[in-house]
Amino acid sequence: MIVGRPLRSRKGEILLTAGTVLKESFIDSIKRLRYSGLYIQDEFSADIEVEDIISEDLRHEAVSAVMRLEADMGSGSSRGFGSQIEAFAGFIDDIIESVMSNKDTIVNLVDLKIFDQYTYQHSVNVCVLSSVIGVAMGLDRAQLFNLGMAAILHDIGKFFIDKELLNKPGRLTGEEFAIIKKHPEMGCDYLRRNCYYSSAIYIGVLQHHERFNGSGYPHGRSGSDIHIFARIIAVADVYDAITSLRPYHEPVLPSEAHEYIMGNSGQHFDPDVAGVFIKKIAPFPEGAEVLLSNGLRGIVFKNNPDFMTRPKIKLLPIEGRTPKVEFIDLKDDPNLLNVTISKVYTV
Repeated sequence: MIVGRPLRSRKGEILLTAGTVLKESFIDSIKRLRYSGLYIQDEFSADIEVEDIISEDLRHEAVSAVMRLEADMGSGSSRGFGSQIEAFAGFIDDIIESVMSNKDTIVNLVDLKIFDQYTYQHSVNVCVLSSVIGVAMGLDRAQLFNLGMAAILHDIGKFFIDKELLNKPGRLTGEEFAIIKKHPEMGCDYLRRNCYYSSAIYIGVLQHHERFNGSGYPHGRSGSDIHIFARIIAVADVYDAITSLRPYHEPVLPSEAHEYIMGNSGQHFDPDVAGVFIKKIAPFPEGAEVLLSNGLRGIVFKNNPDFMTRPKIKLLPIEGRTPKVEFIDLKDDPNLLNVTISKVYTV
């Protein structure tokens, strides 16, 4: 197997360059360091280029900034908080610019998070996904900035909660869950005391666990009584959380997360926000290997923006046959109307 994209360390250094042939010792190290995977290139996927909505350098810069923020808060001093937040402003503008420059692009998010950096990478992913939704919903530049800031800070209240509780592998007790449920208010209160931006940012942080039907917390708000930022962040937050490896659950596939978002539209999630989300985030990311209901296997080659569940597929050669490149389009081929994707292969 050949590495398709550079594999970076927690500090951003490149551990494996693209083009490296994997050895057993490399694979053992990757597993030991608890990476969830890496990109592989082969002859069948060589013409499939999976592009992130933001660059790797920008993503690393954002993750590092969130890590520095937690370290600063952990020192017990808020004196450096203002300068840290000013640093956030720069890369949030860069994220928004990148998303707006690619506003017609379908997001093929296969984020291979480092296990023990989940908190920081999750914050950045929620910011990126929220920005994608916000751009698609027509928010103006000022609104997008405030949305991005609320999104990347949405879990700041968790910095005040014991990490052992946050990462508990088993079911939480009622008392433990009550502590976890305090994080939106704790984050909002901290920001109000130390951050001098729009109040919409604080409200987005405060309300991101409210649910459209009123079943959320901390105040049981519903419908339009929940700020639009919080309604957007709620979808991005849940999607990234359930597609990530956590101590208490295995990750679900993007297609399964799509079904969850759609199934809870109008219940947990604003149906308008959920509707935009499922049109912008690919359920079957380009480059993913899939099994079709007719028994053929292939790689997702291109997503169809107006019919995301029926992409263009590059078929893998069947054993015993002469390999040849063959494409099928589940959307436009009348002979394939009854064929669906039945399985997505993961490492």
